[in-house]
Amino acid sequence: MTATDAALDFAAAVAALIAHDLASPIGAAAAALETAEDEDTPPDFKAEALESGADSTRRASATLRFLRAAYGPTAEGAGAIAGLAAAAA
Repeated sequence: MTATDAALDFAAAVAALIAHDLASPIGAAAAALETAEDEDTPPDFKAEALESGADSTRRASATLRFLRAAYGPTAEGAGAIAGLAAAAA
């Protein structure tokens, strides 16, 4: 396996991790908003749904902040991932 192959494998694993870590809170936020928008939802339940959606959004935001800190906010982060993969190979 070349260093490029290792870097691509590592980048794919990081992308899968990001997708997995964001799928749950984003899905929960979408479901909460859908519930809150439903005309048949009682007002007190709408408030709970909106709070749940806000909590889920905060979780997704916290995950993104962590990932930006871990891997970098710009293209340099991609270079850091490639460097880590090369060092591991």
